[in-house]
Amino acid sequence: MELFAQPLNMPLAQPFRISRSVQYEAHNLLVRIQEGDLVGIGECAPRTYYGETQATAMAAVTQYAEHLGVDPFAIEHINARLDRVLHRNNAVRSGIDMALYDLVGKKLGVPVYRLLGLSPAHTPPTSYTISIDSPAEMAHKAILARDYPILKIKLGTKHDLDIVREIRDVSDAILRVDANAAWTVKEAFRMIELLAPYRIELIEQPIPPGDIAGLKLLREHSPIPIFADESCVTCEDIPRLAGAVDGVNIKLVKCGGISQALKMIHVARAHGLSVMIGCMVESSLGITAAAHLAPLVDYLDLDGALLLAEDPFIGVEMVEGRLMLPDGPGLGVRPRSLGRFLEESERRILLGAGSLTDQHKEHDHAMASNGNGHHPTRADAWKLVEAHVQQDSLRRHMQAVEAAMRAYARKYGEDEELWGMTGLLHDVDYEEYPDLNVHTHMAAQWLREGGYDESIIHAILAHNDVNNIPRDDLMSKALVACDEITGLIRATALMRPDKSIMNLEAPSVRKKMKDKSFAREIHRETIINGVAELGVDLDEHITFVIEAMRTIAPVLGLEGTGAAAGTSTAGEASSS
Repeated sequence: MELFAQPLNMPLAQPFRISRSVQYEAHNLLVRIQEGDLVGIGECAPRTYYGETQATAMAAVTQYAEHLGVDPFAIEHINARLDRVLHRNNAVRSGIDMALYDLVGKKLGVPVYRLLGLSPAHTPPTSYTISIDSPAEMAHKAILARDYPILKIKLGTKHDLDIVREIRDVSDAILRVDANAAWTVKEAFRMIELLAPYRIELIEQPIPPGDIAGLKLLREHSPIPIFADESCVTCEDIPRLAGAVDGVNIKLVKCGGISQALKMIHVARAHGLSVMIGCMVESSLGITAAAHLAPLVDYLDLDGALLLAEDPFIGVEMVEGRLMLPDGPGLGVRPRSLGRFLEESERRILLGAGSLTDQHKEHDHAMASNGNGHHPTRADAWKLVEAHVQQDSLRRHMQAVEAAMRAYARKYGEDEELWGMTGLLHDVDYEEYPDLNVHTHMAAQWLREGGYDESIIHAILAHNDVNNIPRDDLMSKALVACDEITGLIRATALMRPDKSIMNLEAPSVRKKMKDKSFAREIHRETIINGVAELGVDLDEHITFVIEAMRTIAPVLGLEGTGAAAGTSTAGEASSS
């Protein structure tokens, strides 16, 4: 196995302040482990508070690179060997551990949560963090975060009581507070007494991490549960915290990854402690890795990716404060726009899930029916989807775009089958080749092999802006206009109580479009530019696409909670 790492620098949407520091950019690492044709990926989020920086992390990777061995399944043995090479460096070890689990899941074709014997249906809701600012500004942030049922309030200022009071005045959310070790024991006693009337669910790390006796004293007299974060780094810390706190906050970056976090969860349970899984400021890669452990814990604080100006990965989704685990093999994470964050010389193709040999066999089978002058049909296109796209969420997205493209073809008097297959196939290579420098080029190769119309290939290539191919025909413009908006419409529908598209209207989608914290992975600018290129009104476009998606609502899983969920089948999708 080969180990690679490269800097992953991600600006935050706004400064993130806690009691001891302020962060403007996350200086993380992207970690990759390659075995043959498969690549496992992980994220390292080093913090100086725990003795690591991006530079020390890169140096540690060079030390570890020659000691992985040849068997990715031997994760415990690999971790023990790396510990002998260079002790601690838990953030780096976390990224390596994530990548190993991702690689193993991809080899077996199952999500990590299934490897661990867990059910994605049993996950607690996550909190959303309000970082330190003026009391009025923090209350404003709480109003903006009204879609999140749990708020975590950062404290450790001279105005802590005012902060909580003003937030409680504008929000009925469950409130958790985190002082990040800023209070003395005396201050903590006073603050706990003052905060009790404001319905606080728990207080995290009120005093410095080394004062276990102080934590014990606080817990004995506090009406609010006390949780340890900075006091709980590895398994060895848990026994001495038993009886001193009510629960512990476990972070993959602190302890060394999924393997160590699993041990910490079980040790904490054995000592009668509640368990929270937390995070640093990380992309959806690191957040999704932690989320695979969610069914094992009581509390989640996995909002780190929501703090970024732009998230370079697509992974776990948040719906009404709950994390929806991806169903793809391994971590189920795919890159979205890594080229924006990595140097040109560092960009590499990150391969998708499954055995490439098996994928090529399925691909050859999908192409076989087109080898004797047979003009490809929608059924042939669906076979290509089945050969290369395993994630149900991606299939549904492609079917939604297909429905919108068919509707526009009818409106403009164009070839509905041609436009429909363009929509269906526009992301057919994305799961296996998510790097934007490669995405659509593999699809173009497959489609040419299959004898597909060159206009389909042109539109698919042109919809990837990285290719810089002019969208000089109506079908290409329609594809870009329909692509991102279908994702925003679906996300908006799923936020509704009935989870149905049938009564969804354009103003609701426009409202969510303005909320940049909602469905952050959807590029608003692409929607606006696409509508302008097509020459249609945005509200009319949204209404038009909603109506098109309604025609296959059961296929998209958007018919509502009162009906059985649809499945992504070729027959249903073609009924539009």
